Amino acid sequence: MGEPHRQPLDMDSTTLVTNLTLDWRLIERSPQGRQLLRRLQVAAPPGAFEAGLEAALSPAGPLSTSERAGVLSHLLALAAEEPLAARGLVQALLPGLRGVARQLDYGVGGPWSSGGHLLVDLVATCFEVITNWAGQVRPFAGPDLLSAVRLRARRQRAHHRARRHLPLSEVAEPQGLPDPAELALARAAADLDDPRDAVVVVGRLCCAWRWAELEEALGESRRRLERRLHRGARRILEDADLASAPTSTDAR
Repeated sequence: MGEPHRQPLDMDSTTLVTNLTLDWRLIERSPQGRQLLRRLQVAAPPGAFEAGLEAALSPAGPLSTSERAGVLSHLLALAAEEPLAARGLVQALLPGLRGVARQLDYGVGGPWSSGGHLLVDLVATCFEVITNWAGQVRPFAGPDLLSAVRLRARRQRAHHRARRHLPLSEVAEPQGLPDPAELALARAAADLDDPRDAVVVVGRLCCAWRWAELEEALGESRRRLERRLHRGARRILEDADLASAPTSTDAR
């Protein structure tokens, strides 16, 4: 058999990107948008935003790699008090979100009907993560946000595949559902100070991710990822007694 059919980004996704881009260009020309760009100026050389946020952040733009990272970090920090900062951050991450869609084979094997449907979901998830992290100071805000969005989408796809391959009789039974201890672990991991530790803990212990998958997702070595797993697990065990969580047998 040949390789599974892939769903390229379709017209829906092109329309979404076009609409978001046109909307953002109107926003940044508004008084509120110009005010946001002035506030971002502290993280960039003078005149960096004369052609707009997207032009400033493009690889061919006036900013260095570290300066682009600083602008994204500043946008996330501002998002707690400035709603347009969240919108600008999503716009800045659109190329990265399209890259996430490509890494996910444009939604093949998941609950999405097309690449465009997947991209809509990725944009919505990105807004959610930004809202949750707003006000935080993250030197690598861009890669961190994309990693969090990618992880959530991969979980959706994994859960969809698992349920699709379960016999109907098992889906309705407790043993066909996620183990309560794993759910408790995932919830506890969400409270870790470092979200990358949470990604590794949940990926290894709940989703059975391979080390190679985590290396690709987070761009870190296996040794560093192992340290994250041990640190995250120790912190969770200090804060909560997971041994008292109900097991699948108890839940019946």
